[in-house]
Amino acid sequence: MLRHGGNVAIATPRIQKIQQTCLACPSQWDAWEADSTYYYIRYRYGTLTVSTDEDRVQLVELVVGDDFDGLMTFPEMVAHLHDVLDFSEVEEVNLIDWRK
Repeated sequence: MLRHGGNVAIATPRIQKIQQTCLACPSQWDAWEADSTYYYIRYRYGTLTVSTDEDRVQLVELVVGDDFDGLMTFPEMVAHLHDVLDFSEVEEVNLIDWRK
């Protein structure tokens, strides 16, 4: 369950599609549910956040690194957010290939 504004509990979002938009500093992803609900996931300054599309309302903030950290892999992000977002129904993942 997510807590919106610290007070209202909402159902755990089931992510269906993820697009990595930046590899590092910050590592960030765009994520969508089947109904097109959008989430912005960002890791910068050691803090992992999940926000909504509407006015970038921050739903989650997790401090998981130090102030100089801005690199997180997709598996690391999923591991940190598994209690917040449901990734079990992901059908499409588009990651940045840093080797190109």
